[in-house]
Amino acid sequence: MRPVTELQNAQALLQFANSKRLLRFASGQTLADTTALLYKIVRLSDKNLAIKAYLDLVREIQANEGHPQCFEDEFVLAVAYIDLEVGKLGAITYLKGESPDYKETKRHRHLLDTTDENVLKNLSAGLTRPNEERGSVEIGMIDSGHKRLAKMIDLHNAIPEVVKLADAGMTKIELLREVKIGLRREKLTLTDYDVICRMARREKAMPFKNRKRDPANSYELRTDNHERVKEIAGNLGMTPRRALNKILDDHFDMIAARKIFGSRAESPAKPPQKGVQKDAKGNKNG
Repeated sequence: MRPVTELQNAQALLQFANSKRLLRFASGQTLADTTALLYKIVRLSDKNLAIKAYLDLVREIQANEGHPQCFEDEFVLAVAYIDLEVGKLGAITYLKGESPDYKETKRHRHLLDTTDENVLKNLSAGLTRPNEERGSVEIGMIDSGHKRLAKMIDLHNAIPEVVKLADAGMTKIELLREVKIGLRREKLTLTDYDVICRMARREKAMPFKNRKRDPANSYELRTDNHERVKEIAGNLGMTPRRALNKILDDHFDMIAARKIFGSRAESPAKPPQKGVQKDAKGNKNG
């Protein structure tokens, strides 16, 4: 994914678009607007969602703001320029979210080469088909994806109100009752509140919670171990810090298990007990 500084370079975007001769765009302004809007949505998305859901939401927002709606070619150019991951699973094409809270799903997707102009043109052609003409499974995926993206945008838009009320001394329970999100003015859930707080902290609108730490709890990994932890973290869909703690937890559990089973294997067999024995009827023998 390109850094945001490159996305703000209108000249570089135009040069990139003009290099794709099979794809057309109405104007540099519409292309820039589509690229900026898609970048914002993808940064909030925490899942792999049907790509058509992203296109539908981009167009809806553009219409609500009174901006020209993008064509499929312009949308695909924005996807390629931002350098987003696109993949297929069966008949459905997915776009990977880029939120820091992203969790990997559908790992067995076939990734598309978005540097190939022909692939981009085929992707654009596939987006032109109306939703109602698609299969029931794909329609359901598009609809659920649209709702998920809209929900994340609503939560992001609620940050200023939540921060203001929290600074005024309102408790979490009071915030859940007071804050409403979206056009339907729905109440916040605990999960919604946690998501808003994480977004706000990342944008420095809310301070991070102070965690008490042992002054000696500061370690530096060798470069090779650090790279391995990062790789495992990526596969598990978590931060390197959480992955490292999980690796250590698993390691200590394995050591504990070895001690338990090892002590059992090393313990000598008990000699047969001598003395009075009973038969099946309980009568004493010997």
